[in-house]
Amino acid sequence: MLTQRAAVGIDDLSIAASLMSGAWRTEAPHVGATPAAIEWWYALTHPDPLGDHLRLWFDGSEPVAWSWHEPPELESHVWTGDAARDQAVFAAIIDAAIDEAAGGELGAFAADGDGASIKVLRERTFVAAGRRLSQWQHRLGGALPSAPLPSGYRIRGLAGPEEFDARVALHRAAFATSRLTSEKYRRLLSVPHYRLEDDLVIEAPDGSLAAFALSWYDPDGLVGELEPVGTHPHHQRRGLSRAVVTAAVERLHDRGARVVQVYSDMAEGAAEALYAAVGFERHATHRRYAVGSSDAAGTPRP
Repeated sequence: MLTQRAAVGIDDLSIAASLMSGAWRTEAPHVGATPAAIEWWYALTHPDPLGDHLRLWFDGSEPVAWSWHEPPELESHVWTGDAARDQAVFAAIIDAAIDEAAGGELGAFAADGDGASIKVLRERTFVAAGRRLSQWQHRLGGALPSAPLPSGYRIRGLAGPEEFDARVALHRAAFATSRLTSEKYRRLLSVPHYRLEDDLVIEAPDGSLAAFALSWYDPDGLVGELEPVGTHPHHQRRGLSRAVVTAAVERLHDRGARVVQVYSDMAEGAAEALYAAVGFERHATHRRYAVGSSDAAGTPRP
């Protein structure tokens, strides 16, 4: 019997991560998320308890899925090893979220090639609504073009939590609508896959922070992810994003990642061009579907 419960604490992140790791190890065709996803979202939703958003789903005593509900958006990952069973679990997750939405808007993404998930959504009157995302992947052994830094700039990991204020200021400069705070960022210290040395930044000649690529590695799934990536407006058009992304990919492959992935909004031409130029290939496109009183664009996270 399928049951669910709210996440109780950080240990439940490991249960959710193990589901993603298993899917990556077997190269499941539609796996989209790595542990970076829910750990980053957990930071962004500070001071909410983890259980306000993350639910674990069980078939008997076996964990088979997680869902993350941050209204109006729903994210989920299902991994049972059986496609028909996966579809039934996904349908149950969607039905529960529809009940919670009580006629209000609910948005969820599905990969364009994932016919089973799209069928579940369309049967429940979801329609394509707004954003489309590219899932870019760089495979071990793939080409990484040269990406030299301008004179005086250098790439390094964060020195410690004492740099979080500067790191947050850099993020907010790169993303003008961001609501990231130092308090939210400090929550990263509590999650299993965050490492200061993988929080790559480019230091400008004057010692300020100019660009960043937060990289994550899942040693169980042998997968890395970049989330997020950005450059301060005062330092754009100098090749900094290309340099820090290239450095992050190299480091993740050196640590054992068979694949490194990153997402970009298909409406953001500069990001799409960057990942293609660095050697990523578009693995899949993910379309947002919505039901209820739909905001056509969806709500980006801060």
